[in-house]
Amino acid sequence: MTVSRAVARTLAGGLTALSLTACLGVREPETAAPPASPPGTAAPETTPPAQAAPSGWKTVGGPDNGVRISIPEGWVDIAISNGEAASGLDRLGLKGADREVMMRSISQLQERKGVFAVLAASTETPFATNVNALCTPSGGATLEQVKAATRTGLQQIGARNVQATTATIGGRPGVRATYEMASALGTLSGHQGQVPDGDRTCTVTVTAKQGAMPASTGDILNTMELL
Repeated sequence: MTVSRAVARTLAGGLTALSLTACLGVREPETAAPPASPPGTAAPETTPPAQAAPSGWKTVGGPDNGVRISIPEGWVDIAISNGEAASGLDRLGLKGADREVMMRSISQLQERKGVFAVLAASTETPFATNVNALCTPSGGATLEQVKAATRTGLQQIGARNVQATTATIGGRPGVRATYEMASALGTLSGHQGQVPDGDRTCTVTVTAKQGAMPASTGDILNTMELL
């Protein structure tokens, strides 16, 4: 087993979606196999039921992504797996530095088969509010390891006012983090939910200009479903 360590990265050098990808190379715990169910009884359900999205929300992501989330009306999902990301951003009217950092963010997400959506009403501001979700290998990290690595990793990349606490995300035990990050486009705020799941950790992150975090952010985080 490898030496325990935590490596935290952000998309596009910390300037864009700020999705802490939780690439945790941690020592896997040595635990005994769970006991078999007694004869004639069903094994306990290990996966919580999916949390229903609010009425009118759109579901994005699927089995190919390993995760899906739901977004409110007014958000536009960007197809990043079929080479149409650039045209999707063009349709939203994104230009200049904002478009450039979004494309860098999308390039990173493509490598992990992530999903990405933008709040259409924010595209005329210096930074377009966005959400991304993805799953990354985490070496069997525990909830406490994810929480510690989230806090440390964000601080190492210059995030301020970092708060990381255990919370229920989409019906599963997880970690919720909030933070601020200085960027060339101004100070950004991030709200993030992470759920460890075996050898992977799945993450959903909403990033907005400071003071512009949508009221629906908590609900978006809680729609994350691991597939």
